[in-house]
Amino acid sequence: MLDFLGSLERTQMCGELRAANAGQQVVLMGWVNRRRDHGNLIFLDVRDRSGIAQVVLDKELTPEGHLKGEQVRPEYVVAAVGKVRLRGKDAINPKMPTGEVEIEATELRILNDTRLAPFSPSEEAIQNEETRLKYRYIDLRRVEMQRNFWLRHEITRAIRESLSGQGVPGDRDSDSDQIHAGGRTRLPGAEPGASRRVLRAAAIATNLQADPDDLGV
Repeated sequence: MLDFLGSLERTQMCGELRAANAGQQVVLMGWVNRRRDHGNLIFLDVRDRSGIAQVVLDKELTPEGHLKGEQVRPEYVVAAVGKVRLRGKDAINPKMPTGEVEIEATELRILNDTRLAPFSPSEEAIQNEETRLKYRYIDLRRVEMQRNFWLRHEITRAIRESLSGQGVPGDRDSDSDQIHAGGRTRLPGAEPGASRRVLRAAAIATNLQADPDDLGV
């Protein structure tokens, strides 16, 4: 059974937490990237578009949250409430920007469940190209694809800023350059709103300065 979000609001993005945040009470929301069950302790790597944060569910501290932690699987959407704490020296993960800290959860809400995905966004490469394209919204959740999309956003934004001051009137196709809500362009004939739904499912901000109807990143 899913939990209601209610009035709960996210306080930080997962990838923003650092050692300086130790002691702060936070609310994180995102996808479960990985789950590790160590008996009385369950570790969840919670992911959003900014990065990954480790959430710890202690059976003694939050028995209800620990029980929910036993139910969640990769790509479930959760909200975790708890306090940021420094990891022990032996537990620091230098490969993660948030590797010095973890969230000692006092509450876990399951906001959405999912069927078993055909592949995991944590995989670096997908061998079956047909499967990757069929489940494009999952493919776009991968770190590599998120990085590509953000880079494209930065390049496109820089080009548009340059053209806005130097472009010659009439030197671009008026159809393909049609401006829509949010300052984005849409390819001629593309279904309005279709790519926005894909972007939302892929955890990509829909206000990026890149053509959301061309997802070949």
